[in-house]
Amino acid sequence: MDAETKEYLDGMLAEVMTAMNAGFSRMEQRFDKLEARVDAMELRFEERFINLEERFRTMELRMEQFETRVTDRLDAMDRRLEGLDSRLDRLEGRWERRFEDVEERLDRMDRRLEDVEKHVVGLNGRMDDLHGDMRQRFRMLTDRVGGIERRLVA
Repeated sequence: MDAETKEYLDGMLAEVMTAMNAGFSRMEQRFDKLEARVDAMELRFEERFINLEERFRTMELRMEQFETRVTDRLDAMDRRLEGLDSRLDRLEGRWERRFEDVEERLDRMDRRLEDVEKHVVGLNGRMDDLHGDMRQRFRMLTDRVGGIERRLVA
C-alpha cells in the first residue's frame, strides 16, 4: 500500500470514526435522556404506588372501623332482642294467667247465671201459682160480695 492510499484510508477511517463517535455521542445523549425519563417515570410510579398503598391502607382501616361499628351494632341489637324475648315471655305468662283468671271468672258467672235462671224459673212458677190463687180468691170474693149485695137488696 502506498502512502497516499494509506493516508486516504486513514482519513476515511478517521472520518468514519468521527462520524461513529458523533453517532455514539448522540445515541449516548438519547440514552441519557431516556434514562432520565425512565428515572422520572420510576419516581412518579413509585409515588403513585406509595399513594395507592396509603389509600388502600386507609380504606382497609375504614373498612375495619365500619365492620367494628356494624358488629357492635349487631351485638347491641342481639342483646336488645334477647331482652325483648325475655320481656315477651314474661308478658305472655302474665297474659296467660290473666286469660285463665278471666276464663275462671266467666265460668263462675255462668254458674251464677244458671243459678239465677233456676231461681227466676222457680219464681215464675210461684208467681203463676200466686196468680191462680189470687184469681180464685177474687172470684170467690166477687161471688161473696155479689151474695152480700143480693141479701142487702132483698
